[in-house]
Amino acid sequence: MILGGGYENLSSQYYNKLTITNIDQHHNGWYECLVTGFSPSDIFIQVINPVAAKCPKLEDGDFVIQYDNEQFVNSSAIFSCKGSNQKLVGSRVLTCMPNGQWSGYKPQCEKLCPEIPETEGMTITYTSDQSIGSLAVFHCFAPRVRTGVSRTTCEQNGEWKDPVPTCTLPTCLIDDLFKIVSKNVVPDMKTVSSENVPFNSTIDLTCEHGYWLSGYNKAKCGPNGIWEVSKAECFTGCPYPVNSQDSDLMIDPNRDHYRRGELVTLSCPSGQILSSEVVRLLCLNSGWSQSDLPHCINA
Repeated sequence: MILGGGYENLSSQYYNKLTITNIDQHHNGWYECLVTGFSPSDIFIQVINPVAAKCPKLEDGDFVIQYDNEQFVNSSAIFSCKGSNQKLVGSRVLTCMPNGQWSGYKPQCEKLCPEIPETEGMTITYTSDQSIGSLAVFHCFAPRVRTGVSRTTCEQNGEWKDPVPTCTLPTCLIDDLFKIVSKNVVPDMKTVSSENVPFNSTIDLTCEHGYWLSGYNKAKCGPNGIWEVSKAECFTGCPYPVNSQDSDLMIDPNRDHYRRGELVTLSCPSGQILSSEVVRLLCLNSGWSQSDLPHCINA
């Protein structure tokens, strides 16, 4: 198809111009250029089928390269990185130009550090897509605590610098319990299976021999490995004044243990009386003020 003819005035010289698109063999022949005021000029055109221009095949190296039309002019070379832990830097697509050269430089495949699996109770943030020099920052959700580094760096070899930390539930040390409970309060070792008590677990508290516990008898392992203990204390005193020979004897107040200085009153059921004039007992350092208890007899 002939688009048109004409001339151009370049530096006071005239040049004939002929434009033909989609040229093929039927355009072969002589063409005459007629310009008013100038002598006719003739040109001969012979169409020769040239070898189609191609761009050179690119070295793949770290790439997977796909060509959509065998490197011919206007075809594309599409790049992707071979490694799963790599990032493409540069143009993903190059075009084959009419001069047989690609439209730009090949991209580069930059190493990445692998994504770190998140364990239970952990979240990880990255400063720059796991690329070289970027940071992975670790955070544990409460009440879990981190064991290990808080962050690590992606090194040139594509590996993280430090071992991945863990987020674990805290434990409480039995030895730490002795630092916060009152004097003579001790853990009941029947309820303790290890020196490290798991988070949210409870153990029983008791007193050393010769003492009795007053208050809440439980200790709980709380957040950050710190014991949670309500007020509990051990006191010296007297046990319940049991008289195995007389089950009818009534003692008021009726408790398992009594503090020093505390009084109890003795009495009998209706129709019975005490066998002695002892009607009160006082809890002393050495025990009850009366070692021989009265018993109940019929009135």
